[in-house]
Amino acid sequence: MLTFCLDSDQDLLDAEDSTLKKPKTKEELELEKERKKQRRLDIRAIEFDWIFNKKEGAGFMKTLAETDCIDLFSLQLIKFIVRFSWSYFRKFIVIYLFIPYLVYFGLFIVYSTYFHKKMIEDNNGNWEHFGLANNISVIILLLFILYFAFFEAKQIWFHKLGYFVSFWNIVDMASLILNFVIMIMDLTGAKEEDLIPLSAWAVLIMWLKLFYFGRIFLSTAAMIRMVIEISYDMRYFLLVMIIAISGFGNCFMILARNYDPKEMFTGNNYWRSFLYSYNQAMGNFDTDAYLEEDKYYLYAIWLLNTMVTLIIFLNLLIAIMGDTFDRVQETTENNMLKELANIMVENEMLINRSAIFGDAKYIIVIQEEKADESSVSWEGRMQHIKKYMDRTVVEQNKLLKSLEENICDKIKEKAEKRAKEMENSANKYFSIILEKADQVEKTIESKIPTLLNLICI
Repeated sequence: MLTFCLDSDQDLLDAEDSTLKKPKTKEELELEKERKKQRRLDIRAIEFDWIFNKKEGAGFMKTLAETDCIDLFSLQLIKFIVRFSWSYFRKFIVIYLFIPYLVYFGLFIVYSTYFHKKMIEDNNGNWEHFGLANNISVIILLLFILYFAFFEAKQIWFHKLGYFVSFWNIVDMASLILNFVIMIMDLTGAKEEDLIPLSAWAVLIMWLKLFYFGRIFLSTAAMIRMVIEISYDMRYFLLVMIIAISGFGNCFMILARNYDPKEMFTGNNYWRSFLYSYNQAMGNFDTDAYLEEDKYYLYAIWLLNTMVTLIIFLNLLIAIMGDTFDRVQETTENNMLKELANIMVENEMLINRSAIFGDAKYIIVIQEEKADESSVSWEGRMQHIKKYMDRTVVEQNKLLKSLEENICDKIKEKAEKRAKEMENSANKYFSIILEKADQVEKTIESKIPTLLNLICI
């Protein structure tokens, strides 16, 4: 890594002997102001020539897109590689996919919404005024369908069976097939009543496709990822919610049998009973139709339904969404980079790495040097709490270690002092004992001759 400073040493000289210089001119003040605006730069040359190769580069990006370790994208090197690759992919995606799709989307909305509405309002009487425009729009839409079908075919050829694993690829394929069927039905003179349901679904899928293109912009990529993660985390909740709504719907349907079939507040089939229970779960408290004889039973079930589905389940849903939001928000940048990696894998066929990069060997990264790497944007409440707890634990550990050392020092000092006192006391007693022993020894030695004389006599 090479690091250099753009600030001139002249700033130091100016500060050193500014008192010896005459007042500065306007031009000199402007130059000094410009010098103060200059910043330190961090330049890195990353040698990754294999990333430019089509096979190795595509495989590496696919590994990043499929990884479950989101922390991998927090590595500085991975950030540089993903952002560098995205700078090329984004241009091709915008030019070849996004802009054509906006035109295709707008034309289809006008065709399915305005033209069909006009045909129904005129009862086919004055349709000749719009027939030509309708037919032209159908032909143009068919050309767009063929255009996007070409890219879908290239994706299938490139990804093989892996193409059908992606949710967005299924959306693309369903949209193209449905729109193609609508165009053919229109050209063959199908009834408007048959086209309306298909057009409604086709428009909904095309609006959904805008979420896909929302992933190519840095400001919305993380938000789209958050919507996907929340939807995924809700899967078990939705299962339990559907079971509860189905149970209450079945109960209401049985209680409604005391009504005339035409006046049943739940409707005369299970599906309408399910919708009635669902409406109650969403806050639609229509109880005016409850008869006097079953009123208490119905109100008891109604109260239990609102308690379980509206109060407990919906608050549980808020808790699940809040937890997912914090988890995704604390790794916002990492999720954004993973989303970009997914898009690049899906659209790998758009670029020719060999033609674009040629004999490139290095990735040159130039960025402003940051004095404090910790000054990042908000990363979520849980992440801040985690960092605070980590700092607190470290500080507490340091404090405990310091107290432990102080206690050990005090204990050691007391022990050494006590040991020294015991040693002095023991030495004193030993000296007294030795002194007494010497006295006894001398006494014995003085008595030995007397004893010997007595023995001899």
